[in-house]
Amino acid sequence: MKVFTDRQPETQRDKELETMIKNANSYSSMDQRIESIQVSKSDRQIAKEHMRDADSVADLVCRAAESLRSVGQLLNGIFANRVR
Repeated sequence: MKVFTDRQPETQRDKELETMIKNANSYSSMDQRIESIQVSKSDRQIAKEHMRDADSVADLVCRAAESLRSVGQLLNGIFANRVR
């Protein structure tokens, strides 16, 4: 039985963290762009709420991916011990 894990080299994880930080920094500029759009104030507010919802979903997906990696590593360890 062969067990596969979704482990990434540390450099890849570093790149992902760097990208997440850049994205977080870009939200303030996104707020400014939304403010400059010529629409009603309520439409701007809705756009900002959608942007924040998308940010929350992205954060949740990142946390779930990290949890799945951890579970994969634990299962890999359990199966490795069982095979011995």
